Amino acid sequence: MALKEEDVKIGSLVSDFYNESPFPGYDINKFIIKDDLYKNANIYSRLLHDQIPYGKSILDAGCGTGQLACLLSLKGRTVVGMDFTEKSLAKAKELKAKLKLDSASFRQANLLELKDTGERFDYIFCNGVLHHTNNPYLGFSNLMQFSKKGTLVVIGLYNKYGRMFLRLKRTWVNWRYVNDQQKKREAIQDMLVKDEEDCEKQDSWFDDQYSHPHELSHSIDELLGWYEKNQVEYVNSIPPIELFRKEGNAKMIFKKSPVNGWKNSRSAHILKQLGWIISLRETGGYYLIVGRKT
Repeated sequence: MALKEEDVKIGSLVSDFYNESPFPGYDINKFIIKDDLYKNANIYSRLLHDQIPYGKSILDAGCGTGQLACLLSLKGRTVVGMDFTEKSLAKAKELKAKLKLDSASFRQANLLELKDTGERFDYIFCNGVLHHTNNPYLGFSNLMQFSKKGTLVVIGLYNKYGRMFLRLKRTWVNWRYVNDQQKKREAIQDMLVKDEEDCEKQDSWFDDQYSHPHELSHSIDELLGWYEKNQVEYVNSIPPIELFRKEGNAKMIFKKSPVNGWKNSRSAHILKQLGWIISLRETGGYYLIVGRKT
């Protein structure tokens, strides 16, 4: 089925944006040996690397500049990174070649036009990607073509409630510091490792969070509805979507949440998301939900 004109228009706009500012940006000189992939990774990426077993197959859909895909290709794992943007993929391939990562591969693909290639993966990741398309559910359902029984699926999106604080801050920063690049870099520090000195990384994060031409946001139950329609059962979430569940309890990313009943109901999700207006202000309202294909 052909894409709608608006889907194509938004896709081109987003692709042009990331060709100008590949994300996530980084200084490739910081990567000398393979161990540097872990050393320079964020907490989430390290948890994935620590918890995914040896030899598994992984699809990183919307891999951007490829640091996560390259990291996960260690320990005998096979990783396919897909992205729509040529310049981002070029940087990913450069990192792969520099570190001689034979088990990582990268290909250009539009998530809204994915065709079933017959490939099936043990893990599917789509981190912070679908909300930059004009039809996120179509992209999600296309990704499920690459799943099999037991595949662990991780989708990261902006939350409608949790994104509110950043939207207000973005309006202020873009007005107040329109020509002050250093102030823009300072504005993004909360979303990075404190005192991050990589200017390329700072600038790419600022562009992604404060200058992006298209973004949507999604509630917890909207994403859970996608899972249900595609026979994906809920496993876990970061941060927890359940009331009174401790943050540390969710750090075993692929372990089934022990919380059920009213603490994990629609009403509980609304209360949780209202709290995210404040608690997720430093991460821009970003959340992840893990599921398992049944």
